[in-house]
Amino acid sequence: MATASGTFDVRIEPVEHDQAGIGRMSLSQTWHGGLSGTGAGREGGFAFQQFGTMDAGGQQLTYAIVPGSGTGDLAGITGTLDLTIVDGEHRYVLTYAQA
Repeated sequence: MATASGTFDVRIEPVEHDQAGIGRMSLSQTWHGGLSGTGAGREGGFAFQQFGTMDAGGQQLTYAIVPGSGTGDLAGITGTLDLTIVDGEHRYVLTYAQA
């Protein structure tokens, strides 16, 4: 297993309520550090799936690399991402393996 780490910026925007009146938010992230590709020296991409809940008491989030989503030099990649937020800064550590 290998790791990549760094920071990311998050932009959160409200999305119109659905018919049930449930609020939704759109999240977009810009990644810096090992995931920018400069740390691993490989070209390609992959997709994350985020599982989690957010409420006034905090959040619980888990990220997993979507199986089969790796392209280019990252084909066959698997792994999970842990994140921490300290003083408003989002930091990540991706633990990954490549078949």
